Amino acid sequence: MDSFYVQKSVRGWFKSTFDSSSKRRRRPMKRALTKGVFDDVPSKGPEALACLSICGAVNRMLHGMKLDDYVLKATGNTCEISADDRTPGLYFSRRDDETVFMRIIEKTSYDNNQASADWAHMISPIEVQLDEDPKSFEYSSESKTDSVADSHGEMARYATEVLRRQHRQFVVSAFIQNSTVRFYRWDRSGIIVSEPVDFHAEPEHLMRFFYWLALADRDQGSGYDTTVARATAEDIECLETFRQTLDHPTADDPPEVVDSAQTFYLEHIKAILDNQINYPVYK
Repeated sequence: MDSFYVQKSVRGWFKSTFDSSSKRRRRPMKRALTKGVFDDVPSKGPEALACLSICGAVNRMLHGMKLDDYVLKATGNTCEISADDRTPGLYFSRRDDETVFMRIIEKTSYDNNQASADWAHMISPIEVQLDEDPKSFEYSSESKTDSVADSHGEMARYATEVLRRQHRQFVVSAFIQNSTVRFYRWDRSGIIVSEPVDFHAEPEHLMRFFYWLALADRDQGSGYDTTVARATAEDIECLETFRQTLDHPTADDPPEVVDSAQTFYLEHIKAILDNQINYPVYK
């Protein structure tokens, strides 16, 4: 971890992560949307309660700032089936991507703030840990304990999952531990990480993270590779037609061509078409 990260002040992290060209579009957040909004977020106990409380405060801020196209969701430890089913406690996404991925079915009073972990569409993963080793937040040779390595490894895995499913230049995330938060900017060369800040005492930093992230995504597609685009329904239909052609070769095709198609193209095209929810098709 020591060899590929840079630690900055919170102010320095925001300045280096978010493009200054969108600065003129940032309106001051209403004080009522930041003052004391995280006072009810527990720093001990069940993490689910903390996640839902943070969701409520952030989503109220987004509504107040007329950014209803974005939403913060609690995963409720629900994710796609895999060998490693750990997921971030929260994730930030566009609301129009909610319909793509199946939401939690159980009806609870917090239903609107819950969803499955959607790696293929989330803008930012946010880890939440309560009552963990306080050294999990440290970045030094003296803090290399098993719990520290596990926490750092989880954060790296979350960024990796997003980079695997989406065409991204970088991913931003946050790590909340008890009443403290760090901010991260991940790319394929390393990490820029902020110093920790107490979001109970200074809630404006965590709120600014989501506010600026929404603006940067809406105005600039910040962090995304703009040279690619999601495949359209017509593109998918063409790919399906090609799959059917490979699956049912004509009698005129020589056997070696048929064998090659079935062992390579057909296998991979089927994988692409059968797993579009977790791995969307791009062009």
